[in-house]
Amino acid sequence: MSSIVGDVAAPASKHVRRASKSTSWRHLAYRMARRAVRLQLLQVWNCPLDSIIEPRWDRGYQFRQLEVEELGKLGADPTNCLEYHTTLRLAAASHRCFAALDGSTLACYVWLAEHSVGHEDTMGFRFAIPADTCYLFNAFTVPAYREQGIYTRTAKRALLEMSQFGKSQGLALVEYGNLASMRSHRRIGLKPQGWIGSLGDGTFAYRWYSSPVQKLGLGDYRSHKIP
Repeated sequence: MSSIVGDVAAPASKHVRRASKSTSWRHLAYRMARRAVRLQLLQVWNCPLDSIIEPRWDRGYQFRQLEVEELGKLGADPTNCLEYHTTLRLAAASHRCFAALDGSTLACYVWLAEHSVGHEDTMGFRFAIPADTCYLFNAFTVPAYREQGIYTRTAKRALLEMSQFGKSQGLALVEYGNLASMRSHRRIGLKPQGWIGSLGDGTFAYRWYSSPVQKLGLGDYRSHKIP
């Protein structure tokens, strides 16, 4: 790891190296606890939609919400990672899929929910989405379009579109240690608010929500056992 001074890479300071090592140990400890006692920590990210800066588009990209028929056609190409049954389930639940298209080619898509979602779309957690909030829970960028900032622009535009449906807040979940996802959400404009935790599995699972998350109104925030 190195810090950049001008155009020359300088050795990282002792403080940076120590912090990096400490972070690595914490991530390792979390992975071990995840396996041993089924510990799961999700960070809740949130932002007002009116704080998101409208993204610029180039190269003639089109942005729009995809209809079920379009999703079916695009799902026929495995490159697009739109699994048929999952797509039908999400569409049937009235979730919205927004996409960036390069001509007729799919470049990136994001899924947004505006009401309750199943545990399969919330990393195993169940909660009701507040009426003023939309939840960003699934996204994919086609490999040929990666490293171009297309996901950030697509997600920003999708969240801004949700204001037309009475939404004023954006929401996402990131598992502890997923630094790439944290960077992506920060670029969109989302900010970390608090944590949701789970310990154990099945009948003996115990879950809790931190105070900042409780204030966001994410369903039943009380610590409780999940059947």
